Amino acid sequence: MTTCRQLRLEQSVPILALLSEWMQTEYQQALPKSPIGKALAYSIKRWDKLSAYANEGKLFIDNNAIEVNTRDRACRYLEDNHLWQ
Repeated sequence: MTTCRQLRLEQSVPILALLSEWMQTEYQQALPKSPIGKALAYSIKRWDKLSAYANEGKLFIDNNAIEVNTRDRACRYLEDNHLWQ
């Protein structure tokens, strides 16, 4: 049985390596104060944290499930307390 971590190491890590290489190449050609230059600098600076999910099977690539759960609870709270109207 293949674990989530094994799948990520096999499938995600090679793609992340290509993305990292592409970002480094593009950053060298971009103007540092341009929007794309700023975005690339931000991502490159935080690359270890952005790609950490690939090395750990317990981490999620995004937090959509948490956001949906939080939003649902907030909406129920507003409706229960008649603050929605």
